[in-house]
Amino acid sequence: MEVQNQPQIQQMRDAGQAAIGVMETHLNQEGGEWFVGERHSIADIALFAYTQHAEILGFEIGENVKRWLKRVQGATG
Repeated sequence: MEVQNQPQIQQMRDAGQAAIGVMETHLNQEGGEWFVGERHSIADIALFAYTQHAEILGFEIGENVKRWLKRVQGATG
């Protein structure tokens, strides 16, 4: 079956990869463990929901995001 929306799908995949790149850069530049503040927050929870299966779906995940995903998975409270 041919996908007629292939250009739009590719555009969305590119945007998703770019977003993961922004996350990687932010975690690298800030040197922090979380996206906002010194502990996990709603920002981390929201981003985790979109990012936790990204690698399985074929997105490239950098080391900073991989470490962050493990921290979010282990977070309590």
